[in-house]
Amino acid sequence: MAVIEYAADADGGLKHSIAYRTDVMVAYDGREQRVSLAARDRSAYEGTFILPDADMRSVRSLLSRLPAGLHELALRHESMPARQAVTTTSVEIDATYVDWAVVGRRVLIEGPAGDRYAAEIDGVSGSTIKTLTLDTSPPSGSFPAGSTFVIPLEEVRLEDGQGLGRYPVHLGRWGIQARATGYLDTVGTGATIATHDSLPVLDRRPLNPGLAQEQVMGGIEFLDAGAAFASATGWTRSKIRRSHEWTVDSPAARQWWKLFLRTVRGRFSPFLLATWLDDQELTEQPSGGATQLRVRPGYVDDWWPSLAHRRLQLECADGTVLYRNITAASEQVGYDALTIAALPGTIPGGSIARVSFLETCRLDSDQHAIEYRGARAGRIAAAAVVVQEEAPAVMT
Repeated sequence: MAVIEYAADADGGLKHSIAYRTDVMVAYDGREQRVSLAARDRSAYEGTFILPDADMRSVRSLLSRLPAGLHELALRHESMPARQAVTTTSVEIDATYVDWAVVGRRVLIEGPAGDRYAAEIDGVSGSTIKTLTLDTSPPSGSFPAGSTFVIPLEEVRLEDGQGLGRYPVHLGRWGIQARATGYLDTVGTGATIATHDSLPVLDRRPLNPGLAQEQVMGGIEFLDAGAAFASATGWTRSKIRRSHEWTVDSPAARQWWKLFLRTVRGRFSPFLLATWLDDQELTEQPSGGATQLRVRPGYVDDWWPSLAHRRLQLECADGTVLYRNITAASEQVGYDALTIAALPGTIPGGSIARVSFLETCRLDSDQHAIEYRGARAGRIAAAAVVVQEEAPAVMT
């Protein structure tokens, strides 16, 4: 197999797409039945490499003779520095947020001067600090501690229609598209998904939550009789579709997103997602231990009928968030009273800064991409559909 070891262009970066297979069947009244067609995900990669003439010739030769062959793609955004100089088959790394340190995985060892060689992991020992035993010693070159990186290799097959472009300065551009052939069982190392009411919580704060794209869907059908027309729907509540973006700026964040996407399996499993907006305005600050929130009138009429809007995220003045269920709601003189489980005896930061809905959602797509653009930092964009009614039983 040929090793594809080039560094991705900083402008184009490398996109890691994680895809699941589900089917969502929507009834006339808007209720859903979600079916999981495959429990395992599939990974695909897309990126651009800027290459000198010699490498361009090698790539053109590779694509000519092995168009449907197996290749190994270096996942530089997943790399980890070697804690000790690499002089034998033993390599030590911090594996706190590493899911690829398993026997049989092939890796690329790369030194600071560009010296590199590929090897297979024959043995793994240790817990957080792992020692990898490779099947190959360094053939030559310098591989010092700290500046030598261990880069996992992903076995891939190239997509049809690979793009090769030329620059007028002895450089070329390869737009690579590839699909991973395997499946990783140990995804999400070091990550934990928070839960509330037995549902996973997407608790990452999005970028610019106040600018989230929002689309309201109501199952509306136009009835055109030729002269006048009307609209009708059998949906009991609309579905709100929200689009957010998040940064994936650390190995911990990368593992968290991998675990979360596998937990919900695309559109299959519902989860909880806060709007991070001022959905309810307090008429007065609650005291420590309070079991009631007083908000401006409107919740009882506008939101209480929606089962997806009976959970709240309370953002405290110090940034701490609390999750509470609304167990009862009533109209009072000048405010609506929302009954919740008791607040802490001392409210973090001294006050509640924002009351947001913690909505029952599902993802709107089965495919999600993390885009890495240098420095191993990335970004993910995802849309979630609010499930207004109680989720029916689902088939696995």
